[in-house]
Amino acid sequence: MFPPRPRHGRAVMRELARAPRTPIADIPDGAARKIGGRIELEDAPIRSPLTGTACSVWAVTIEEVGMGDSVLRGAKCQGVTFAVRDASGVARVIPDGARLGGDGRMFNYLPGALLIGYERELFFELNIRLNYPSTSSLRFTERVIQPVAEVTVYGYCQREPDRAAMDADVSGYRGAVPTRPVLSSTRRAPLLIG
Repeated sequence: MFPPRPRHGRAVMRELARAPRTPIADIPDGAARKIGGRIELEDAPIRSPLTGTACSVWAVTIEEVGMGDSVLRGAKCQGVTFAVRDASGVARVIPDGARLGGDGRMFNYLPGALLIGYERELFFELNIRLNYPSTSSLRFTERVIQPVAEVTVYGYCQREPDRAAMDADVSGYRGAVPTRPVLSSTRRAPLLIG
């Protein structure tokens, strides 16, 4: 059986609403938790491929649309590493492969239309095959997370050494190494961002 296709949009928002929120400082290593706070970019923002919006993360989904029905055919998500800060601390988020919540901007293409630009590249990069190429239309939906937005993130935490805290602590080298949480996607457990 094929693995389920990544879902974005309202399904992600429903999953985020079910999980209780945890302060960043209280996240244990190896646990799945929901955190929230303001994004602080570590690098320059990127541009979304379809609208050119400056963002920290974008996701594009491609659906085959027929007679009142649609099927997800492929998706791609890309972003820059960012930090999420709340009152208790800072977590690092690596958003590649994440599932994004919220509504996106939709672009529809009629059957037989020649795709140009990024839409065409993505269609072939994801190796998409349509069931009814002569009658189905395509719907591209782009979702973005703004560079300084308030976000909610759900994922598994892995702790890494915190260089800033180590450089500030000059009391000695025998104590426990200060760490900070890092949330990222895996194939089995995608990161949720809303």
